[in-house]
Amino acid sequence: MDRFRPWLTQTGVTSAMFATPVLELLLRKDVEKLTTLRWLGFGGARVNPHRITLRDATFDAYNIYGATEMFFAAYARIPKGTVSISPTVGKPISNCKIYIVDEDGDRVVTNGISGEIYSAGKGVMWGMSRPGRAYQGGPLA
Repeated sequence: MDRFRPWLTQTGVTSAMFATPVLELLLRKDVEKLTTLRWLGFGGARVNPHRITLRDATFDAYNIYGATEMFFAAYARIPKGTVSISPTVGKPISNCKIYIVDEDGDRVVTNGISGEIYSAGKGVMWGMSRPGRAYQGGPLA
């Protein structure tokens, strides 16, 4: 990161997206030196709020979540100057549903029971689902 951080500024990068572990390394120190950044997205894992701060940042950060199979993503904006980060992933999107289904894929489970994530609705990519059915493709929840 000690070579990557200056490279971002020297090349004039204004927008970037990183996996959360990379973001945590990038923002661990010298955040104020990332002077060209205006927008920074991250996702793929939950951020550890003790590993990063935007207190001296010149940019806003966006915690982005979206299943690969879907046409949408939810995000939460974290404004520059934020000291304590504990982002959410936003609100549900209309016309899309997520179900937690038992290991046999037969029925939706009740709260507190683990299962596989199924996605359904207009946001599911064409070819990934069939009318009246949900796309099976999520991790266990």
